[in-house]
Amino acid sequence: CERVIKLHAIFVCRYEGEVQDCLPHGKGTMKWKSGDSLAGEWKGGQPTGFGELSTHGCCFKGQWQDGRLHGPADVKFAAEHGGGTFVGEYAGGHAHGSGRRVFENGSTLQGTWQNGRCVGACIANFSEDDTTVTGNFEGGNFTRGSVNRKQQCLYDGDIAQGEPHGRGRQPFRSGVYEGDFVRGVRMGQGMLSLTSVGSNGAPEDGTRRYAG
Repeated sequence: CERVIKLHAIFVCRYEGEVQDCLPHGKGTMKWKSGDSLAGEWKGGQPTGFGELSTHGCCFKGQWQDGRLHGPADVKFAAEHGGGTFVGEYAGGHAHGSGRRVFENGSTLQGTWQNGRCVGACIANFSEDDTTVTGNFEGGNFTRGSVNRKQQCLYDGDIAQGEPHGRGRQPFRSGVYEGDFVRGVRMGQGMLSLTSVGSNGAPEDGTRRYAG
């Protein structure tokens, strides 16, 4: 067979490279009529080994297995697909394993991924206010975690839809509250511990506690 293969009579795609038994096998590049392309290593007509796919403004670079990204990968997303990058493990065409997602605005999400979603223990950093959340991530949101800004703890406890919700601990300038939260508001059973504050704004000895 020739090194140039036109697949389908209407030229849906065109392959240039090494072949075996009239199938892409070895190094080569497949180009589709849509403008997408995949350059890299092929085996029996499927991308297998290192390859780089360009599609809809996105770039998927890494190891391929049986036609799907599988193994270490470096991905760049187009703006219409959220922008930013992902560096980490892929399996069966989805982020799966350890990885780090950097969004277009500079915020990051790092942790363990399963079938394209971050799950379990992870760390998120929000660039707009330098806030870091470390905790458990499920269904696209944190369910529990510690919220810190500029190395100062703002909250530690249960979280729902990005807000304190459930049991948690929230320190503030003159004390700390430990108890129930509802949609970011201290509500329900809890204990408020107040530390006296001097004229210079620094805490003084002596703590008062209020239970409710």
